[in-house]
Amino acid sequence: MTALAATPADPYPGITLEWDRATAPDSYSVIRDGTIIAAGLDPDNDTVVSGIHNAWTDYFPIKGQLHTYSVQAVVNGKASASNPSVQARNRFRGTWLADAT
Repeated sequence: MTALAATPADPYPGITLEWDRATAPDSYSVIRDGTIIAAGLDPDNDTVVSGIHNAWTDYFPIKGQLHTYSVQAVVNGKASASNPSVQARNRFRGTWLADAT
């Protein structure tokens, strides 16, 4: 995986991660501050933007906190060992109600 970037999902209270893949994994896992927050993301349906470019949005970061993110590619049940990381802080404007279901 290359070119991992994180930007506030303006105007929403989230952080969007974008990356390019070098190979086609079975799935992706997203890690925030050392904890997996999304696993089993399908690269063909959950993250693909176009070609090798992927994106995923964390809609529930802690307000105003600087977070460290990384994305793991998973192939044959094994997660990639070395993953680039990126830091981002969300812009939280107003009050947002979200249904986490």
